[in-house]
Amino acid sequence: MKKCIICRKNRVEFSDEHVIPDSINGYYHIYTVCKTCNSKLGQYIDEPLTNHKFMEFQRNIRRIPGKKGKVPNPLDGVHYFKDEEDIKVRLQEDKTGQITPYILPNIPRDSINNSFSIMLDKKDEKNN
Repeated sequence: MKKCIICRKNRVEFSDEHVIPDSINGYYHIYTVCKTCNSKLGQYIDEPLTNHKFMEFQRNIRRIPGKKGKVPNPLDGVHYFKDEEDIKVRLQEDKTGQITPYILPNIPRDSINNSFSIMLDKKDEKNN
């Protein structure tokens, strides 16, 4: 029986602990953390650290994928123009890390004139 370096209790089952999380390129392993403590470290330390916006930017810049193989896009989500809240934009990223804006389709309705107009991104145009 060994003693866990976190909870200081004698334990039988120990697990592989990345000192620095694998998802931010940590490679140093220790085997002196019990399974219970390792699980708590993952939940309360590793996950918040890895998913912090600053860390997402760093992982994106350095092209560090997570466990699922994806590099995070810290600019992910739907964004709005300050003066044009009807226009919604998503910042999409290609495999090389190049980020390009994509205007989401918008169909504003004019209830006074009983009409509508459609706004699309140029990328949605069909080439014939």
